[in-house]
Amino acid sequence: MNNIIKADKEKLAVAFKKYLPANSSEIELGANYGYMDENEIRIYTKKAPRSFKIFAHDMLVAKIDEDGNIEYTFKRDTESAIFTIFAPLFILIFGCGLGAGILKIYEMLLWLIPAAALFLCNLIKPKKQREDLLDCLLRMIELSDK
Repeated sequence: MNNIIKADKEKLAVAFKKYLPANSSEIELGANYGYMDENEIRIYTKKAPRSFKIFAHDMLVAKIDEDGNIEYTFKRDTESAIFTIFAPLFILIFGCGLGAGILKIYEMLLWLIPAAALFLCNLIKPKKQREDLLDCLLRMIELSDK
């Protein structure tokens, strides 16, 4: 889902520094934080540790060009990617690959269940969270116009 929004790059950078915290330690759970680097914007939502929502958590990533066009998309944040992409691969390698000499075939197939469950979390698209991230970006654009 790529969309384009227009904004003034310099004013937007000032709005990000002034109104949006860059560190998650300064905010409460569910609040947004992020930063604007040269030509990139990243906005996150602070998530609760040890929560199942960690498996389907997105961030907003936007690129801004010299004309002020902002093209944004949603991506899995790093922690979610580790749990839903790399962990299933590790489970399959460890459970099926390395355990092949020790385990029987049906015992190896049991490792497919948690790996598939974690991998299927990639199909979950948190609509409410994505709307909140986009609202935060639009709010920063609105604040930069003032």
